Amino acid sequence: MSNQKKKRILLFYASLGSGHYSAAKAIQAALLEKCSNCEVQLFDAFLPSMPRMSFTDFLSSLSSHVFPLIYDHIWKHGWFKFIYTFFASRSRIQQHIENIMMGYTPDIVVCTQSLPCSVLAAKRQEPRINLIAVSTDYGFHPFWSRAGVDSYCVASNSDREALLSEGIPPEDVHVTGIPISRRNVTVADGAEVSLRRVIILAGGSKSAPYRSIQAKVRALIDIIIDPEWRGVEWRLVFGEDVRDRINAIKKCANHINIHIHGFIEDLSELLLKMDLIITKPGGLITAEALAAGVPIGLLTKGYGQERANAEHVLAGEAGMLLDDVGLMEKNLKYLYKNPDKLADLRRNAARLGEPGAANDVADLILSQSSSRTRR
Repeated sequence: MSNQKKKRILLFYASLGSGHYSAAKAIQAALLEKCSNCEVQLFDAFLPSMPRMSFTDFLSSLSSHVFPLIYDHIWKHGWFKFIYTFFASRSRIQQHIENIMMGYTPDIVVCTQSLPCSVLAAKRQEPRINLIAVSTDYGFHPFWSRAGVDSYCVASNSDREALLSEGIPPEDVHVTGIPISRRNVTVADGAEVSLRRVIILAGGSKSAPYRSIQAKVRALIDIIIDPEWRGVEWRLVFGEDVRDRINAIKKCANHINIHIHGFIEDLSELLLKMDLIITKPGGLITAEALAAGVPIGLLTKGYGQERANAEHVLAGEAGMLLDDVGLMEKNLKYLYKNPDKLADLRRNAARLGEPGAANDVADLILSQSSSRTRR
């Protein structure tokens, strides 16, 4: 039996939304598959007693309803970063993270959210540990620490170029894509494509982020109950939004081609059977769709990180806007009548997709030396 010391790897996420946790879980699964001598633990940067739901509601309201343009500028330009830095260095979150670090003594720490990364980058523990930042959006915002981090895993080449322009050494910036659970996806380039199966994400594990698209989802339902769409199978997923799900069930009761769901256990598997996903541009669902080669109908361009995700999809011609009733009808009919266009979008989505992102991040983690000195 080998007496080799286990490599201790700690993954921090923040339970402000499901994306940071999902990415951390995907990285953990890839690490455990690759390394039998690794001990990998996940920790939430938030204490169980912290009111994360109210904070999530506040951020969602700020970005979607109250001051969306201000939120956009904060996200892009790092306005009020000094408040963020102060919070990271003098909060209960900081103490919580430090307690975990003392109890676990990891060799490598990986963060899928910027707040725990900022706390750890500021501390500069002795002995030095490797700190790796992993982005879960197609845009690397200024609230990620630019000092005290050994390696950055970013979602796109444009994110890498942005970091290089700020003076981050090229060897420290890695384009991996956003980590998702799926490992290998093959999109049949020559397969016949037509608009036959569509999934609509109308809600998730938290309802607040979806409030901005609820009216658009209701308008979309009014469109798809028209008899001209009987040849298309529609799946609406409402998550925890019970009220809108019940209303949709009533409205679609006589339409056997429309299926209403609360939660779906394995969305990534269902995506492989879809010809189009209609959703808001969250980082993880965007990555899941692109990895499956599924074009994205965007119910909003959003603000902040969501706008960066939407712009990535639109610039890559892997989706189209469906953000008002006129565009919904026009673009859906166009895709239905022009399967060649849908096939183009599908190829572009597959080109942008990174189904092996979690594996790539895991390979980087395992290649790191725990003795490297941070900047």
